Amino acid sequence: MTSTWLPEAQQQVLAAFVFAGLALLGWGALFRRLCGYELRTADDLFGACCEGWAFLLGALQIWHFLAAIDARATIAATAVGAVGLLWTGPAWAGGFRRVARSLPALALILVAAVWLAGFALGGPRHGDAGGYYIPTTIWMHEFPVVTGLGNLSAPYAYNISYFLYAALASVGPFADRPWHVVNATVLMIVLARGLVGCWRLVSPWHRVEWNDLAYAFLLPGAIALVLGIFLTSMAPDTGIYFIGAGLLGSLIHVASSDARAARFHLLAVMLFLCAGWTIKVSFAGMAGALAVVAPLGWWWRFRPGVRECGAVLLRLAVIGAFMVGPWLGSNVMMSGMPFFPSAFGAFDVPWKVQLDVQKWIESDKNVGPLSLLWQNPTWYLQRLDGYGWSEREVALPLVVAAVALPLVVLGALWTRRGRRRSATALPWWIVVPPLVALAFALRLTPMPRYAGATMWLCAITTVLVAIGGWLRQSAVGRALALAAVVAGTAFLAAPAGALWPTLRDYEGLGRPQIETRVLASGLTVYFPAHDACFAAPLPCTPNLDPRLALRVPGDLGSGFYIVDAP
Repeated sequence: MTSTWLPEAQQQVLAAFVFAGLALLGWGALFRRLCGYELRTADDLFGACCEGWAFLLGALQIWHFLAAIDARATIAATAVGAVGLLWTGPAWAGGFRRVARSLPALALILVAAVWLAGFALGGPRHGDAGGYYIPTTIWMHEFPVVTGLGNLSAPYAYNISYFLYAALASVGPFADRPWHVVNATVLMIVLARGLVGCWRLVSPWHRVEWNDLAYAFLLPGAIALVLGIFLTSMAPDTGIYFIGAGLLGSLIHVASSDARAARFHLLAVMLFLCAGWTIKVSFAGMAGALAVVAPLGWWWRFRPGVRECGAVLLRLAVIGAFMVGPWLGSNVMMSGMPFFPSAFGAFDVPWKVQLDVQKWIESDKNVGPLSLLWQNPTWYLQRLDGYGWSEREVALPLVVAAVALPLVVLGALWTRRGRRRSATALPWWIVVPPLVALAFALRLTPMPRYAGATMWLCAITTVLVAIGGWLRQSAVGRALALAAVVAGTAFLAAPAGALWPTLRDYEGLGRPQIETRVLASGLTVYFPAHDACFAAPLPCTPNLDPRLALRVPGDLGSGFYIVDAP
């Protein structure tokens, strides 16, 4: 029976939140069990969902070598999640009991879920959704890794693991329309953790932990994403944001938890940075900085022996190989280049993509060297403004970071002069990875959405290092922290056209105008009139090369190559 006050479509999205959340929790619990750790606290429930999502992306890359990401993959992923839940039942059940004691937080989470599910009924809003988000997902849902797919359209071979997750969700009510749940599900997890953090800032029955404060501060950014155009556009940038949210908690644990917890979270950091790299190459700045800073920070805190260091490094290497190895292999198969769209290390194979995609990206989206910031600041800032760096959700965290960073520097200098740092304070080095990632984004990938949660991580880590101890331990500090969250949310939500969803059913996807063309090779290709294939029949491309041919005539799954390519 359908509820009269809640549309059936909205109920389906809410059910997807529950099933996906439990499956991801199971995958995360399994990852923790394999690493010799378990869920112990309510915060671990959120961490395990993030870890489970990243772990699942690695498993899907291996599956995709063998089979399409279709209903069979969905059933298998759900079954593994169930096994993870059953295997670690007592541990995560204890975490749920702790959350259940916070009834006001649960009520807020329920309201947030209904609110988010309403906005999730919208259709794709961003142009790239039709350009390659949806077509890439369809290819993954229909075929295993397709050799030379980049010859059909170069963006189809970007090998964004986020679309494997989208293909996994393309079942049941969301078959052929996974955009209603893929971004909404991960944002629901962030909203839930942020609301729990906010409740603990005012609750007299709970101690405020570092992650309570961190995720409360992340809440305005998550709400801004819900109200923006990318919620239902299936943009992988939201996946990068979610990876950043998971990284934030694990990095704080590496810097503040006991030896056993810190050692596990160092492994989680590796899982996240590898998953982020497979989603977007623009994550390389954050990944590279974390790969150096997090292990050094862990070593500096605990000074482990050679044997323990060797064991940890071996585990880090195994996680890296599991996550990145299949990704590199898929890149070679789809484009002939292990780091596509970069031509570095390209193989001389018949299906190698002939376009210099990396050169086009750099010429189209490049603001020049960072030295221009002080050589010609007016021009540089105008250029950044054109890319969206002055928008509220970008400028607000950057301003906060700029204000708090001098306090971090002064604190670090104070410690170097022999002054004793508080045992409960966070170390300054957790600020380094977000700042490096920010510099990387400004130099090479200046679209702010490509950076995911980087700007928020800059703001949150600098504030936590500068004054986080006082905010946690002082009643006035907790009140000011909550006021800052409310004010930030109101500031970012102000430009939104509507603060409550109005749709009662799934918004439809328009049909593109498609032309049918028969190439010299005999291959029939569909060509869109407006550079976007959306869900057109396969093979469709907005970047048609008349020399395109199938590697095996009549078999789309065999892949593509360019005839008589130089």
